[in-house]
Parts: sequence; structure tokens; C-alpha cells
Amino acid sequence: MPAMRARPTPNLARRFRGWSWNNRLMAVDMEDLKIRMDDLAHQVADAFGEALDHSVDSVQTVERILAEIHRNYKKTGNVDGLNGLALEFAAHIIKVIDANYGPGEWTRDHPKFGEGSLPYRWRGTDLFPYSWCQKRIFDGPADNVWSKFEAFQKLVVQTDERGDDPGALLERTRKESRVRFLGRRKGRSSL
Repeated sequence: MPAMRARPTPNLARRFRGWSWNNRLMAVDMEDLKIRMDDLAHQVADAFGEALDHSVDSVQTVERILAEIHRNYKKTGNVDGLNGLALEFAAHIIKVIDANYGPGEWTRDHPKFGEGSLPYRWRGTDLFPYSWCQKRIFDGPADNVWSKFEAFQKLVVQTDERGDDPGALLERTRKESRVRFLGRRKGRSSL
């Protein structure tokens, strides 16, 4: 894939130059931010020779682009603009969820994870696509966004089959995973 070429600074960034990250977010409606950032994600994808749409497969394209951005980050160590790219691709993932599974609510803050954590609440479940994208860029392949999206899809299927609340199902799955992990740490089999 080609190296990312420079793109013009969006008007949004110029408008709020000198403001803190959180103040910038507070000054913009989240729905407007989602639309603007998704548009920018499409432009970045074009620069990589990729095309985004709002299909589920588009998340695999996001993963490929973020992988390339991670490789560039590892080579250069330059972090300039990477959080912005994470925000843009998070907005795209949210638009994919909205288009394919129904709308949720993207907010700035989370009561547990704090200000600027940008949670996306979908049917009672908090997702963190911004964090997914940040981790993929900075930490690498272990934080594959497609894998996280697939876990979300499994949650959707399980929820629909059982009629469960997705938040309760996710919490139960986390607890079961923790018990299995702790069992392995103590030398016991989790099966």
C-alpha cells in the first residue's frame, strides 16, 4: 500500500486551533462530528488506494489501512495526526454499525472511563471504537479492529437468538472469560 500522503487540515481543526481536545469536542455536536470524521476517513482511504462504504466488509478495509498506519508509525515514531486518524476511522466504524445493526448514541464522556473516552452506546452496550483504532495504530496487530468488530457481531447474533440485553450478555461473557483466565493462571484447566 502506498504511504499516506499529506492531506489538508480540515476546517474543523483550524477553527479550534489552540483549544484543548475536550473543548474541541464539546463545541461540536457528536452527530455532526460523526459525519465530518467519516468524510475524512473516506478521503484517507482514497489516499491509500482503498474505498470505504458502510458495509460490514468496510471494517476489514479500515483494518488494512490502520495496519499500514501502524507500520509507518513504527518506522518513524511520528505521532502527529494519529489520534485524529483514529477518530476518523472510529466514526466510520460507528456509521457501519448504524447502517447495518441500527443506530446507537455516540457521546463524549463515559462515567467509568472519563472525559473524552468517546463511547458508543448501542442497545445498552458501550463500545469504544475510538480506543480500538488508537490501540491498533499504536500497539499493532494484537489490537486488530476487525477482530473486535467480529466480537461485536457475535454479540449481536447471541442477543438476537436469546433476546438478551446485549449489555448483560457482554458482562456475563467478560466474567466467564476472566474466570477461565484466572483458572489457567492457577494451573487449572478452564475446560
